[in-house]
Amino acid sequence: MLCHALHTTETTHNHIMAQDTQHHTLSDRLRNHTANFTRNVGESVHRLGIHPDAVSVAALLLCAGAAVAIGNGRFVLAGWLVFWGGIFDVADGAVARARGQVTSYGAVLDSTLDRYADGFIFFSFGYYFASQNQLAWMLLSFAALMGAYGVSYVRARANGPDVGVAIRSGWFTRFERMVIVMIALWFHHWLLLPGLLLLAAGTHVTVAQRLWIVRKNTTEVK
Repeated sequence: MLCHALHTTETTHNHIMAQDTQHHTLSDRLRNHTANFTRNVGESVHRLGIHPDAVSVAALLLCAGAAVAIGNGRFVLAGWLVFWGGIFDVADGAVARARGQVTSYGAVLDSTLDRYADGFIFFSFGYYFASQNQLAWMLLSFAALMGAYGVSYVRARANGPDVGVAIRSGWFTRFERMVIVMIALWFHHWLLLPGLLLLAAGTHVTVAQRLWIVRKNTTEVK
């Protein structure tokens, strides 16, 4: 998780540590229902001697492969690569817990690689549409990427010690975004463009949601 330095000068605003009290996300619910399964997977991978950081890198490589497939118009293959990338992305934390080595570095590495994976996916959409001379859809792909980065940034910035609001909620967290990407790819004849429209709009709405949560949960002392 990204953190920003805590300024301690008298001119710095002071904030109350607060928790996001909104409803749990879809990913939270899924995590609760699959806890036993992911724990078993993590223990099995751990017994193979595979390091959790290697699992994180494998997830990124799968998304990079999906990006190549998208750029070449092989959308169904790309959907499956995104799917398996998501499985690996879930597994890295389970492996770390099985090893008893859940570290801050591992969390930062995982979040950083997730941002690269997002970039690969949405830039590859942009490349594909540019190659088809569909510049409006290319720009839409980049708008979705901007929104995805905005969603992640607001959470990281709010969780920092100088703000102190732990945010998990919002309509389009990374899990929801990847599910939409997979479905749009698998059913690309009907859902690719609607899926991108939904992502481009929904991510920016989620940024506004999270900013509103921060506003409600912070007290500025003058």
